[in-house]
Amino acid sequence: MKIKHLSLVLLVACAFVACVNKYNSEEEELKEEMTFIEYTDSCFYEGYYEDWGKWSYSIYISLEIPEKICGKNANILRDSISYYALDTIGDYPKVIKDYLRSSKDNWIEVSQLRETDEVSDDIDFGLSWSEMISGEVEVLNSQLIVYRIYKEVFLGGNHPHYSVMYLNYYLPEDKVLSISDLFNYGSEWDICRLITLAAQNNEEEFYMYEAINHYSDFCIDKDNNVVFLYPPYDIAPGYLGTVCISVKAQDLEPYLTPLGEKVLNVGKQKRNNGSS
Repeated sequence: MKIKHLSLVLLVACAFVACVNKYNSEEEELKEEMTFIEYTDSCFYEGYYEDWGKWSYSIYISLEIPEKICGKNANILRDSISYYALDTIGDYPKVIKDYLRSSKDNWIEVSQLRETDEVSDDIDFGLSWSEMISGEVEVLNSQLIVYRIYKEVFLGGNHPHYSVMYLNYYLPEDKVLSISDLFNYGSEWDICRLITLAAQNNEEEFYMYEAINHYSDFCIDKDNNVVFLYPPYDIAPGYLGTVCISVKAQDLEPYLTPLGEKVLNVGKQKRNNGSS
């Protein structure tokens, strides 16, 4: 019996290793069909105002930009990244240079207005502002590219302000997915109920959440679950940061559009195809 059980364990282990190797090889092949270029730039300005003392302002930008996806131009995803990260659309690295230049001009304009404020002559403030923008691919497979954009801005105070958003790009249709692409109209209440249950079942600090009655930002994780994102102070205290609540694709299945079923790989047709 022990030998039989050992053989079974070895068989399962070999099957697992084969699946992992197959996944890795597929991912490597996929990466070979996609070209990503990292655009990085920064600037640092400093000066002195009589009424406010020394000041400094720094910006750092690092964006991983897709150039080619399976031999085709990735213009839709590129433009979406540019728009949500830099508030403009255009070719890199020019759009980054333009952003750095405009940020400097806007900040100096605001700073010069402060010279008119009445400040005691014996006070010499040291003012320091900073901004960081980064973007990178978090999930990559034959169906999806999930892209994360992170912004952190410090304009004084106790802590910086930051935001996180995701672009969910569906390769077969060359499309950045929206909530309406995934979920049927009129299913908001049911989906919010699932989000609330998932939050309350979390063993961390989600127990404090009451009924969640809205959603907008989301991303799809590597297991095809939908992660709903809430910025600081939206549904929880600010010290928790961005709140991420994951709901299983199978639980969301009754509320999915036909496209949503394809994206999350659920539905009767998908299961039948998988079992045949």
